[in-house]
Amino acid sequence: MQFPQYPFTSVLIVVVTSAIFLTPGILKFFRYLCPFFKEHLPLGVSFGIFALVLASILEFPIIFVKVPFLIALTAAVVEEPLKVFIPKFFLKNEQWLYGVLLSGFFFGVFEGLYAMVIVIILGLSPLLALLRVFLVFLHSLWTGISAITLRKGSPSGLFVSMFLHFLYNYSMLSSIHDVFAVVGAVISISLTGLISIIEIPDGGKNLSHKNNTE
Repeated sequence: MQFPQYPFTSVLIVVVTSAIFLTPGILKFFRYLCPFFKEHLPLGVSFGIFALVLASILEFPIIFVKVPFLIALTAAVVEEPLKVFIPKFFLKNEQWLYGVLLSGFFFGVFEGLYAMVIVIILGLSPLLALLRVFLVFLHSLWTGISAITLRKGSPSGLFVSMFLHFLYNYSMLSSIHDVFAVVGAVISISLTGLISIIEIPDGGKNLSHKNNTE
């Protein structure tokens, strides 16, 4: 895994953009999930770890290619479907949706913890750890966009999430030393936040009750 050294100004731009655009989406994400969080917590943790382990195995060979475009593309194409379809395969009815949402969140949490350990061991910039915190929320929202649209019968959200994931990763692997990389990260973060606000419903309990009475 590559850990580029990021200029402080570039990191600041990405952090401020994340705080502005991701906060509303994250609040909707957890308001929607909150009534079911405790009930589905063990499954969410399990699915998140399972998806992360499987993704790591599948992505491992591409790391040696050392081509940022391929590394970013592989991560997006592998991780986004795994976070969604592993819980969806094992869970039925309304259960799969909340399992998927928690899977995305805990995938980001455990991937972030793994990366932070490496940052500490290698003595790398603490700014990397800060970026990983926001990536936890990006993973959550990418999965949320995929899950909600799939629930409506459309795979479009999954493809959108894969593209946004790829764009963000490719920008990070470009070390955000140039304008393209910073703009790429900002576009990915901004679109993720805006689309999640549109797609993620308000209030998990009300939506669940409505669907169960149809």
